[in-house]
Amino acid sequence: MRVIAPDRPGCGKSQPKPGRALVDWPDDVRALADSLAIDRFSIAGISGGGPYAAVCAWALPERVSGAAILSGIGPTDHPGATRDMLWTNRLSLWLARHAPPLARALLGLTRSQLRNPERALTRMASTLPAPDRAILAQPLHRDRLIAEFREAISSTTEGAIADLRIFASPWGFAPEEIRVPVHMWHGELDRNSPIALARRLAAAIPGCRTTFAPDGGHLFPLLHLDEVLKSLGL
Repeated sequence: MRVIAPDRPGCGKSQPKPGRALVDWPDDVRALADSLAIDRFSIAGISGGGPYAAVCAWALPERVSGAAILSGIGPTDHPGATRDMLWTNRLSLWLARHAPPLARALLGLTRSQLRNPERALTRMASTLPAPDRAILAQPLHRDRLIAEFREAISSTTEGAIADLRIFASPWGFAPEEIRVPVHMWHGELDRNSPIALARRLAAAIPGCRTTFAPDGGHLFPLLHLDEVLKSLGL
């Protein structure tokens, strides 16, 4: 099995792409696959990566053999979409769409807090449901999450700002038009991306299979990665 994990524009060491939209991403994925001489592949996205997996399933049916959406955020451009979401997430989405300078300031604060990652993660964990706190208590997952946060905003916060703006806006395509097999994994106690968003998206995607965990939070799929890979035929 070969795992390829590209950074989205402006995240990690990837250069920002001003004004990018969600529907631009499949072109990048196609170009990457072409450069690596890969004809067919499965795709997975966790949390904010969920919409990017969905748009590839929509735009690249001739290349994508299957998609997994893990704790993915669904479309938020309908009334009440963010009602059960953490207030910090609601604020971030609103600021990214209506007041980008304030969103940059908020993410700058997040970056500074990561200078003391243990304290930052402890503060974040206090807002999460018990299943997520239990996962974060495991050194493997805790250290991995800290490393991912640090790398994502290591050079600039522009990628994160663009992501938030995209999540707060219409996606630019209809999930009802997806013709690739999709399996969705989501915890019903998730407060980062509420289960209502996942249910709405799953209902829109034709033939979408779902694994919804009544006692799972946002990090629930991390404990079931073997099953996720099997769902993709790997």
